[in-house]
Amino acid sequence: MITKVVNRSEMQELDGNYVSGYTYFGLSTDVKPSLDESGNASVFVEIDTGNVLFYDGSSQAWLAFPV
Repeated sequence: MITKVVNRSEMQELDGNYVSGYTYFGLSTDVKPSLDESGNASVFVEIDTGNVLFYDGSSQAWLAFPV
């Protein structure tokens, strides 16, 4: 089960890109939210692995944060 812990804030422009501010927590096996449910630069924390993913609105994909 995915938990959304930060409500959507007003869309804000940052260097020409718009970000929305969703943060999700869930398992690595959970289906990640889609573009309709997530904004650009939203964050997904996999609580079982510790991986942090960011949603890239341009590619419409969840990308792993480089460690």
